[in-house]
Amino acid sequence: MKHFKFLPALLLLFAPVLASAAVPQGEYVGLITGGGKQSTTTFKTDDGKITATYYMSEVKSGGTISKIKLDGQNLTGEWKDEFGKGYVLFIFNPDYSSFQGCWSKKKIKDCEETSQSWNGNR
Repeated sequence: MKHFKFLPALLLLFAPVLASAAVPQGEYVGLITGGGKQSTTTFKTDDGKITATYYMSEVKSGGTISKIKLDGQNLTGEWKDEFGKGYVLFIFNPDYSSFQGCWSKKKIKDCEETSQSWNGNR
């Protein structure tokens, strides 16, 4: 029993790390095609709801991703910025440290339907 007295303290210490690994969280740097724009996509989770914003540094503009749904490692949502609006599909790796995905102005079921890619790495 002596060995387990520190277990609650360790769980509290690592809880934020374990929780953040379960969903997309933080800043992901990558590219959004349609001009090869370097981007930063930021995910936040509040009360179980995922929200996202993005910023394209080359055009000094950004937008939001709303109506986000996470199904395993697949994330879908709707993007909106000064250039228009549409849909995204991101596929995260198992630890959510990176994603490969795509965007379109039309609803998409998989990224083979569009040539517009969107990716990011933490």
